[in-house]
Amino acid sequence: MSAPYIPEDIGRRALGLRDADTPATDEQAGRIADRIMTAADRVGMSVPEYVRERARRLNVTPENPDVKSAFWSFEVPHPDLPPGKALSNMYIAEAWAESENEKVPGSARYLEGTRGGRALGNLRLWDTAVHRELNLQGDEGWDLAKSAWSTLSQRYAEAAKGEVVVFAQTAFPGTVLQTTELPALRTNPDVGLDNIKFAYAAPDGWPPVAREELGTDAVRAQAQFALKDKPLHVDPAEYAAKPAAERTAVLGKLSADVAQADASHVRITPLTTEAPAQEGGKEAGPSGPTAPTPVWQMGFTPRPTAAAKGTSAAPVAAPEPAGPGVGKAVTGTGLG
Repeated sequence: MSAPYIPEDIGRRALGLRDADTPATDEQAGRIADRIMTAADRVGMSVPEYVRERARRLNVTPENPDVKSAFWSFEVPHPDLPPGKALSNMYIAEAWAESENEKVPGSARYLEGTRGGRALGNLRLWDTAVHRELNLQGDEGWDLAKSAWSTLSQRYAEAAKGEVVVFAQTAFPGTVLQTTELPALRTNPDVGLDNIKFAYAAPDGWPPVAREELGTDAVRAQAQFALKDKPLHVDPAEYAAKPAAERTAVLGKLSADVAQADASHVRITPLTTEAPAQEGGKEAGPSGPTAPTPVWQMGFTPRPTAAAKGTSAAPVAAPEPAGPGVGKAVTGTGLG
């Protein structure tokens, strides 16, 4: 499977963002943990209770009603990285938003760059040094990070308006993109299924009929293609081997299953005020039909470039990578 197309300028900018992002030092982790514990004590909560409530209070409402929101998951290969290394789609989403905002200020955003995303990112919840300083044992730190970022991700998706862009080829089952953001976007009356657009084309390794019919934005915003034992699974090879009538039936069942699942989606009611002062960390920075051609949404005309060697990185079991003030699971807009 070839690497997804990424415009050269966006790729360079994303690599720079990746290189500039460093883990918290032990000293920084200690300061962050002290501020979190002090804030939690002040309101009579445990650290997990405080962090989860803070995720419900932080501001992710678009300042511009016409802003385009980006989503991401997992990572993609890049020719400038060593073998076995990949570029998180978070950096690509950030680079895309920066580029768009340079052309038209306020026209694009990504979760970690919102006011609320920067505040939660400053807690460095994916950082093991912070886990140690907070006395979180085993998977408690990862679980707290995923819970807080899942809450903020859902609120971000529920606040989105109009067309959104997903930096991922597909949504891997169990990621924040697949379990939280896409259901919230599909049921968001200001977005809906028709406004979910993937920045990357479907995987080249799929049979042609699967790329054409399963590779549409609408199908990829509903199905998962990786784990047969998980809900909403469609196998591209098996699908392509079926006659047309049976393929139509598969898509019909998928839509019905998604509608049933979405009917139970519960929106998060944001708390009315933000939690106490920023706890610290690093300083917040500035912020079927024929398969569609990925447009990189605003302003990109794809140019032929040498494809990166290797295949798209397999999803990892560990939590999504932390980035410049980041934290949620890794490719999708998550390009996955």
